[in-house]
Amino acid sequence: MIIYKDEIKEAYTGLPDLGLMDLNFGDIINTTPGDCHWWPPGDAIHRVAVTEIIKYQDRMYPDRIYDYIYSVHSIVHTFQGRYFETTSPVGRFGRLTPRNIDHKKRYIVCRYKDWTIRTAEEREIFYKVFNELKGKRYDYGQLVAILINELMDWSPADYLSIFDLSRKRKVCSVMAMICWLRWWKLYAKPNNLEVRRPGGFLHAEKAPPAHFELHRTFGIAGLLKI
Repeated sequence: MIIYKDEIKEAYTGLPDLGLMDLNFGDIINTTPGDCHWWPPGDAIHRVAVTEIIKYQDRMYPDRIYDYIYSVHSIVHTFQGRYFETTSPVGRFGRLTPRNIDHKKRYIVCRYKDWTIRTAEEREIFYKVFNELKGKRYDYGQLVAILINELMDWSPADYLSIFDLSRKRKVCSVMAMICWLRWWKLYAKPNNLEVRRPGGFLHAEKAPPAHFELHRTFGIAGLLKI
């Protein structure tokens, strides 16, 4: 059963179609829930979790113009369909192909508006995050705090409690936001680029998938169709 099927269709109809060759390094590809069942118990837990993500996003963006709140997972694109994601059971690299894409889901390509990743130096910033997380088990609480401390050099006093969000499986979008914030810190600022902080003032651990669809520093480039 595809949950929010009618709402998703209405929200994302009319967006341009994109192929793999249209994707940029660092694009964030959001996915909608697709099939969610009540049985077996593991599927029921997943269904409750993704429903809570959507409810949270609905509350977080009350003044939105568009109903882009139905994404529940984020992956970071690298090259021609290759990507990295933090997911259960472990963080991993993957590749989108016509054989493994889930046609019951929408693949929403989100793009940072102020810059396009061009150099090997910039890509290496992303890959360092990926390689640090590859094979690490997906944790619903402490992983997020550990990532923020280790990757962003933030003090625990600099961010809010994340445990209510981590129970709702937001680690994937936290990883995506950390990639872009680390780029902003290590490349954009030292090179005096005239770009905005990705995600605005939102702390990384507060970033749900919809943030990449609704925040003014990001935008939807289109829907991936392969």
